[in-house]
Amino acid sequence: MFINKLTITIKAPVSDVWYALTDAKIVSQWLPSVKVVSDWEAGSTITYTCYNEDGTIMEWEGAQMIWEGVINTLDVNEEFSCDYPYASAGLIREDYIFESIDDSTTQLTQIQEAISQEVADNYKEGTEASLEMLKDYLEE
Repeated sequence: MFINKLTITIKAPVSDVWYALTDAKIVSQWLPSVKVVSDWEAGSTITYTCYNEDGTIMEWEGAQMIWEGVINTLDVNEEFSCDYPYASAGLIREDYIFESIDDSTTQLTQIQEAISQEVADNYKEGTEASLEMLKDYLEE
């Protein structure tokens, strides 16, 4: 397994962090190039698609940036995870673990399992940037 484990502290209640990651309309506010499609139930499919400003699907190393997965765990305000059975864009699994530090602060840990160390390394920088965008959005 090739793992990235990133943790960020966000000055927002855990429920706000939860909804910012599990509500497609909110995701598109802090990550405008991404569209999420799911009915947000355990066992349901989830698809993340990245778009360019002209509306075309982004590509990375010749592959479209589309992650098609299945929601594995959906424990409100605690854990959200998805498995990517086809190793969409090199990912096998993602887990988000939510920990309430106090009423107004949340620690969010994102764990990614990738098909190779190279893929894990390539995701790390982008994931760090995404988590910072989430933090900025919620702390405004």
